[in-house]
Amino acid sequence: MLFSKEEFAQKAIESLDGKKLSEDCILKVQRYLKSDQRGTSKKLFNNLFVKQFPRPEFTDEDLKKLFEPYGEIISAIVMRNQGGFSLGFGFVCFKYPESAERALADFQSSV
Repeated sequence: MLFSKEEFAQKAIESLDGKKLSEDCILKVQRYLKSDQRGTSKKLFNNLFVKQFPRPEFTDEDLKKLFEPYGEIISAIVMRNQGGFSLGFGFVCFKYPESAERALADFQSSV
């Protein structure tokens, strides 16, 4: 998310980072760093940003079904505008980082 002021971004980080969304999912909110600004050590992740859906009416359930073969999914969300129309991107949160890594590797190799 983009913020118009630095203090708004910092407030969002302070108030949301570490918030428990479910028993298995804790929200991680931090500053976005470009790839050349990130450390070189391998970092674990369990969330994937997914874009370029195959059709405009792509649903949360479609997104979940697409990624289920890779492991247990905590949530799969297609982002929508105020009118309810897909914005063409979404997020998949896996229970385990290994599942997210497998899905990412598989999808990157097929592109």
